[in-house]
Parts: sequence; C-alpha cells; structure tokens
Amino acid sequence: MREIFFYGLFMDDTRLRASGLSPVVIGPAVLDGYALVIEGRATLAAEIGSRSYGVVMALSNEEAQSLYCEASVADYKPEQVTVKLLETESLRECWCYNLPETRPATPPNESYRAELSQLLTQLGFPAEYVREVSGSSPAA
Repeated sequence: MREIFFYGLFMDDTRLRASGLSPVVIGPAVLDGYALVIEGRATLAAEIGSRSYGVVMALSNEEAQSLYCEASVADYKPEQVTVKLLETESLRECWCYNLPETRPATPPNESYRAELSQLLTQLGFPAEYVREVSGSSPAA
C-alpha cells in the first residue's frame, strides 16, 4: 500500500471509488511549507510559511500507478512529504504527487477552484483556507 496526501479533488474518496479504486481513508492532514496552486488542476509548490490541507489515503501501488497514468495527471510526479494528521497531531510520512516546478504555468481553472472550495468546506477544513483557495482572500 502507498499512503498518499491528496490535496485536490482526489480528496473525495467517492470520486476515487467511482473510478474503480479502493482507497483506505487515513484522515485529514496539513502539509507545512507548501502552497496550493490552481492552474488546470491543483498542484503544490514549495513555499516557506505556507500550508496546505488535504486527506491522507492508502492505495495499492497498482492503483496509484493507474490513477496517475490518466492523461490529465500524467505529468504529476511523486515526492515524499511529512504531514500532520489533524485528528491525532501525529506526523506521517507519505507520498504527494505534484507537477514539476519547471513546467510552464497555465491559466487558473476557475470551475476547478469552485469545486475544490466546495469539497474543502464539505470536508470541514478551516474557513480561512477555503476562502484562500476560492480566491476571496489573499494567499498566505
């Protein structure tokens, strides 16, 4: 099994299940030192003083490979990160898939931003973070 920190629409385990995957939800978490960037989809960029929220889930190695070979996320690359689980405040080593920072930027996808903001609200993440993601307050 591969534990993955999801920070975009893949935080919705029902979306993953609808794709034929069997995620094991470990729990909501925060990743310090990374800022959420929304272009065509979401990605994280290393940024001192920033933090991003998401959900840690476990997938089999085959499921993770299958998920990230889909055309819209094929450029995402795994890196190891340390997150803090919100319920227990324990640290957890896991994988996080991000776009390489050397790629050309693309315009923000506002419908993705709106859908992600709604999901963050449903998952109970801090209102300040939801406002930041929705674009209604400046990023930290």
